[in-house]
This record gives sequence, structure tokens and C-alpha cells, in this order.
Amino acid sequence: MKQTNWFDRKFDFSNPQNIMPSIIERLEGTPLRLQEKLKSIHPALYAMKPEGQWSILEQIGHLADLEALWQTRLHDILTGKPEMHAADLENTQTHRAGHNTKTAATLIAAFRQLRAETLHQLRQLSESDLFKTSLHPRLKTPMRLMDLFLFVAEHDDHHLAAITTLAEMLMQTHPGIGPAHKGQILLSSALASQEIIPGFSGRFVHTDNMTLVYWEVQPDSILPQHAHLHEQVTMITEGEFELSVNGETSVLVPGMVAVIPSMALHSARALTYCEITDVFYPLRTDYV
Repeated sequence: MKQTNWFDRKFDFSNPQNIMPSIIERLEGTPLRLQEKLKSIHPALYAMKPEGQWSILEQIGHLADLEALWQTRLHDILTGKPEMHAADLENTQTHRAGHNTKTAATLIAAFRQLRAETLHQLRQLSESDLFKTSLHPRLKTPMRLMDLFLFVAEHDDHHLAAITTLAEMLMQTHPGIGPAHKGQILLSSALASQEIIPGFSGRFVHTDNMTLVYWEVQPDSILPQHAHLHEQVTMITEGEFELSVNGETSVLVPGMVAVIPSMALHSARALTYCEITDVFYPLRTDYV
């Protein structure tokens, strides 16, 4: 089910009744709904940007980015300005904010604080304030104060729905990640296999903080020298695997385990067909 683009949405503000208490309930619930929604989405998916779309983190950050605009427009209506402040239709603040470098908890906490300030102002209003109007700069229609915050509630829901759609799509395109990995049993043979470099095909399990990989490695395949932040534990279950760590070379056979420290230079070569299990800490986001 595809959602209508926000800028293509049509709105009806003809309701003469005071529905502001219900609107306030919706607005107050948005941070809580966000927090609950993320419980069913694996953190490895939060920063992904399929086909240039905003990530889940950027969707959350955008809600916080716009809160100042809603507060400004509230002031516009209360002070009798004929037209409300215009939004930046390019969403420059969201594009430049670096939301993908932040945690979901940080973004939601910032949004919750800003939304609490808005709600405090709304709860001070008189009933007559709710029916004061100003022109919406893009829709070119008069909007009562009550209408403005119905519009805000709809905008909240639009981005919550966008997060749901994005998460569902990412879980389909990254079948090794998903809520099923939290406290449930997985069949390793059912995980999708991906060739990461020539000769190295892996099946991945990602938790909040770790990545586990089941590798199948073809004979004579080379792992070039590299280093990474992650700590790594490597266990050989089949074959012979020549591993060099910080200049020291060993041949690993079934039953042997190698511990590779963070930022240690290492490389390897499969002397035969190998089956290997790797555990990385923290999460290998480059394998997601």
C-alpha cells in the first residue's frame, strides 16, 4: 500500500467542532508511538537509505526539525499575522543535520522535549484562540489554530507510516536482519548467502551489538590484508585456513579458534575448501 506524497495531500478544515483535546492526545502520543515502533525494527536498519530515501533516523530527526516551525506558526496565528511563516520545502535542515550519526534514543529524546514545549503552549490556550486564523503559505487557505495542529498530527502520522513502510522493505531486502533475531531460534541454513569478496560467501546474523557470520570459502581464495575497529573471533569447522595477524602466520584446522584484536592487521588464504564461523563486536554495519 503506497502512501500519497505529503505535498500532494488534500485537507478538509471545515469541521466546526472543537476537537483540540483529541488533537493534543495525538500530538503527545507521537514520541511514545515512535519508541514503541522501533522495538520491532532491528537497529542495523535505522540508518539505511534505500534509493536515496530518508533513513528511519532521518524520519525521526525531521519531526524534531519541524517543531520550531509549528511553534512559530502558533505564534503567527495568536498575534494576528495574515500569513504564517513558510516552511523550507527543500528540508535543508534535515538533509544537513547528520541524523544518521545519532542514536534513535537521542533523536526521540530531543523530539519529546520539543514536543513537550509545544504541548505546554497549546494547553494554555482559550477556546476562542482555537478559532483564530492565518493563511497557510503553501496551501493558500485560511487555517484555524486548531486546523494547524490537526495538520501537524497528520504530518506525524505520515512519517510514522513512512517508517513502517521503510522497515518492511528493508527487512525484505536484508532477510538476515529483523525482529525474529531477538530471542528466537533461527535455522542457519535458511539464511541468505552473500558473496562479500571473491570466494567468500557468508550467511549473517546481526544482533544489536554483534555480527555472526557462517562463511563458506573456496580453495585458494584470498582475504587481503586489512584492519577494522571490531574485535573478531574466528573458528574453523572444516578445511585448512592460513591466517596472518600482525605479521604472525598460522594454519588453522577444525577445532582451532583465533582471536583478532581491534585494529590488528590481518590477512588470510584458504588452503582448501573451508567452513568458518566469525563473531564480530560491535555490529558490522558494512555487512548489513
